Amino acid sequence: MDSQQWERPSRVAAAHTESQARHFTVAFVTLAQAALLLGAAQDAGSRAVAEGFCATRLSPESGWGAVYGAGGANVDVETVLARAWTDGA
Repeated sequence: MDSQQWERPSRVAAAHTESQARHFTVAFVTLAQAALLLGAAQDAGSRAVAEGFCATRLSPESGWGAVYGAGGANVDVETVLARAWTDGA
């Protein structure tokens, strides 16, 4: 029984470290996605998509990584939808 009691704190510490690593990974991947979208944006439609992604995923009010519409971001919805419904987009 005593040996199990000594193992528990290390398990809790490992779980805490793993949780921090997961949060870091989510933030890192979200930033990488934003960088790729911004770097590839060559027209108004793709810029609107990239800016909308950044506004909804990177905002502290949205909770970093939140889904579209979860925060109060101002997104150019008309341009994003126009891009989505054009041929060759």
